Amino acid sequence: MLNGVAHANGSSPVFVPPRSSYPVGPPPIGSAYGTPPVGQIGVHYPREVVRIERDYSGGDLVQFYPLYPIELEGRITPTQWLDTVNGINEILMSAHSLKRAALDHIFSALTLYISSLIFSSHYDKVRFC
Repeated sequence: MLNGVAHANGSSPVFVPPRSSYPVGPPPIGSAYGTPPVGQIGVHYPREVVRIERDYSGGDLVQFYPLYPIELEGRITPTQWLDTVNGINEILMSAHSLKRAALDHIFSALTLYISSLIFSSHYDKVRFC
């Protein structure tokens, strides 16, 4: 298998989607961990998928756990990782704001839901940014 493409019996390539190979614990022998990056982002398939756990410490609020995954060691710094995850979590918290959702629903109800044809909700604006 090379870059997510497996060759079956010498025939044409068959796409094998990458998956997280180790949900808990150290990476197994033969994983891409510790190897130099290869390929080009957006052109080649990833060799492995890094699984980022959800953080349920805030209840049902959608957010990701900011623990630095060992798979990213040598590729990005822990500070870059923390900034990225915190930025994503802030966007998710903004999208799930109760005040904005209440305002969107009240405005929609007052306009007999015609406003939803003209304006998108705060959730949709943040989700698709």
